[in-house]
Amino acid sequence: MTKGNGSIGSITTMGNLPLYGCVNPCRKINTTYKSRINWKMEIRTLMRDFSFPKDIIESVIRTTEIECPHENADTKYDHAWRKFWTLIG
Repeated sequence: MTKGNGSIGSITTMGNLPLYGCVNPCRKINTTYKSRINWKMEIRTLMRDFSFPKDIIESVIRTTEIECPHENADTKYDHAWRKFWTLIG
């Protein structure tokens, strides 16, 4: 098998690692994932890189916390990122 980008049927791979799906469904991990992302810090850093004012950054974070109170950090990051993207729009 060659290294680098290739394909296994309809699954795109990078080396031997599938980028989508699982080649062998018996080996698929079905555990819940606990996120280690600090979504607030990541969003603050991203928005600072685009020179957003501090009050806008805090507003995005506050509204995300209100709209997604029981979601995990990954979901909150995605939600806040979509708000950031609409501001760039």
